Amino acid sequence: DDEMRRGRPTCHVAFGEDIALLAGDGLLTRAFGVLASNRAVSAEAVRDAVAALSAAAGSFGMIGGQVMDLAGEGKTLTLAQLEKLHRHKTGALIAVSAELGCIAAGLSREDPRTCAACAFAQGIGLAFQVVDDVLDVTSDVSVLGKNTGSDERCEKTTFLSYYDVEGALAVARQTTEDAKSRLADVTGSEFLCALADYLITRKN
Repeated sequence: DDEMRRGRPTCHVAFGEDIALLAGDGLLTRAFGVLASNRAVSAEAVRDAVAALSAAAGSFGMIGGQVMDLAGEGKTLTLAQLEKLHRHKTGALIAVSAELGCIAAGLSREDPRTCAACAFAQGIGLAFQVVDDVLDVTSDVSVLGKNTGSDERCEKTTFLSYYDVEGALAVARQTTEDAKSRLADVTGSEFLCALADYLITRKN
């Protein structure tokens, strides 16, 4: 229900809830069309990519995480429940992005390199969310591009329910280091590691 994202009115504010829901449906449906139309990879890779995105976006992935998020408003979640929520809500789509890249490169979903990439992505997704929780209370709308304090208004459990700001940032840094360690044996992973470091120092 945020009214702003990236400095602009959100879709439901600009166009109404009905159009916003349809826009989300249209974009998600389009994603599968894009995957299915890929002629640059094998038919088996297309099949695996569609299956991976379906799992990550669906009720056992991002949508499931969103449901947990909504159901958790006004309640106190345990730290384990909070991490599970965000591994689905945020982490699932970041992880599948890494998985889709591996599939496109010709790796199987079970390949150790694919598993390492997914574990890395899950880690930076969790660190991203920790930083997001911190920014919600330490930043302002002109920098963040969205209204701050929304977690408190919606009575959500966040990582700041369990840590102070410095403690939460320490968790984000450690989670990032653990994620980067998953790529220790992967040649050419410097960019990904730099991306991981950027995500925990970002201001918006």
